[in-house]
Amino acid sequence: MAPDHGLDFDNEVHIGYRVVGGDGEELGHVGDAMQLYFKVEGGPDGEYWLPMELIESTIGEQLILTINSSDLDDYRMEMPPAAA
Repeated sequence: MAPDHGLDFDNEVHIGYRVVGGDGEELGHVGDAMQLYFKVEGGPDGEYWLPMELIESTIGEQLILTINSSDLDDYRMEMPPAAA
């Protein structure tokens, strides 16, 4: 089960928000969001999806992740899993 960070993702994740790793590295911006996943675009690693459970907090118009940029390969996916 995903950790509860007290975020209401429907209200907190907006297209265009900057995505920042826990180490402060900018990863891109939110290009899309759906249910449990959001799409990162415009960064050095191209486009990919991440699970919402990786969001630690929002500050202004940026999402701060629980993972560092060096751990990104362990979580990113080309497409989110199909809804069951």
